[in-house]
Amino acid sequence: MRGWGRMWIFGSCAVLALLCLYQCYRKRKQRKILDAKLRNSPRNRSAYLGLRNQGSTCYLNSLLQCLFLAPNFTNILFNYIPSHFRIWGQPGIVYQLQKLFINLQYGRTAPSTQEITDSLGINNVHQPQDVEKYFRHLVNKIGEESGEILQLFVLDMVHCIRCERCDKKTILPNCMLSLPLSIQQPHSSLTDAFSVKDALDNFLKQKELTGENKCYCDLCESKQDASSLFYFKYLPKILVIILKRYEFYNTSFRKLHDKVSVPCELTVPQSSSTEENAIQCMYNLFAICHHHGGVRGGHYVAEINSFEDNHWYHFNDAAVCKIIEEENLLDTKISDTAYLLMYHQQNAHIPSFLEKNQLNSYMQNLIDETLRRCENHIFLV
Repeated sequence: MRGWGRMWIFGSCAVLALLCLYQCYRKRKQRKILDAKLRNSPRNRSAYLGLRNQGSTCYLNSLLQCLFLAPNFTNILFNYIPSHFRIWGQPGIVYQLQKLFINLQYGRTAPSTQEITDSLGINNVHQPQDVEKYFRHLVNKIGEESGEILQLFVLDMVHCIRCERCDKKTILPNCMLSLPLSIQQPHSSLTDAFSVKDALDNFLKQKELTGENKCYCDLCESKQDASSLFYFKYLPKILVIILKRYEFYNTSFRKLHDKVSVPCELTVPQSSSTEENAIQCMYNLFAICHHHGGVRGGHYVAEINSFEDNHWYHFNDAAVCKIIEEENLLDTKISDTAYLLMYHQQNAHIPSFLEKNQLNSYMQNLIDETLRRCENHIFLV
């Protein structure tokens, strides 16, 4: 019996040793596959990964996908070294975005955004939020660490008020991260979709301030009729437009479900003063955040044009699909749910995703570390 017992123990140890060797072989083989993918292609270019919804974080998922596929954004993010920036002992938002985008670019399953929500101070992931609010919050948090990334979105606008009596001009500079445009259309065209081009023209049109809207003039020392004019002194590489779908009506807010015509090409004038001829800057549409629902809640999805293959993709949390070929050829998109639009300058260089060997050593090590953790998690599961 002792002999059989020893043989059983020896056999069990041998089986365990073989299992360990097999697991090591699988891990080594998988690591070689991952390394080959990193050398040859940063990601499976036939499809994109989605993001897991933590409860009601669709607003954040849609926004993050737009930023991930924003021209230049990910490459600038990957070339940035966060150094020792920490908040309450934790790494900053740039570091968390780098890890998340590594998973989106090199991973195989939809990653979680828990570390992003923690960095943004989102305590209740089941509470619906506004994508415009968190776009500004996220970009401002990034700006605390990297001014270069922030400058991609900064719009330098000037508000000029001219007194009709003494001709004095008051110049009010204003830097913004997004341009809010009203979608309220004239009663004569209620049956047609209101164009973003018309909304932009209305925003830049000179307005007369009379009656109750008169402005106080320091030189005249009284309220006078005046003219109000907005113009853009500097336009960003990525122009973010917010369609004002929410308005205060009677005693509460309501959502406007008007159809809006969103052009794939948009011309925006830029000038240094009201007298000079404006320079026309051309922009291309590459992302739309849609909101389905009303004031009390709803659901966000994103529609994004990939700069890699020039196809439009539909992002709905963890689900991602390519939009049918016919819609890729449209010059204008008609929508009653479009809320946040992203355009990029036509003259701006649009590179593809950088290969791993083109990145700095810090980022290469972070990619290896992040993928190793993902790999170990897959084998544990």
